[in-house]
Amino acid sequence: MSQALLSKSLQLRVFWWMVLVLCTCCGTATTVLVIIEYIRGPTASSTTIRLDELPEFNQTYMHMLGQLYDRWRRSIDTKQFFHEIQEKFGYKCTDLFDNCELGGKKHNCCDALFRSRPVMRRGLCYQTKPQLNQAK
Repeated sequence: MSQALLSKSLQLRVFWWMVLVLCTCCGTATTVLVIIEYIRGPTASSTTIRLDELPEFNQTYMHMLGQLYDRWRRSIDTKQFFHEIQEKFGYKCTDLFDNCELGGKKHNCCDALFRSRPVMRRGLCYQTKPQLNQAK
């Protein structure tokens, strides 16, 4: 704004006023578009996630899934069932970590540095062991 008001030549004054008008128009247009999008209400999740399969998860279907789960787990508890499935079909620590260094020394990633943690709806995650701080 100060450049537009303090310009000594007519050409510079016209140039800076055009820049100001252009910036004001672009800012106004962007603001209007954001407000219109907000009023219409679409969100990223409502435009990218199809919910067509949701009606298939009725009470009968959930009961059938429960029966299959009971048959597959063969009377072992849920935690043990999770670990068996993870052992047979899940990824291993060695699949994720190729080599690890701590304090300039090479360590076995899976035995010395990380421990596995089951995480709800995510599967198995690997967490650094307690009291393990990297100095460098």
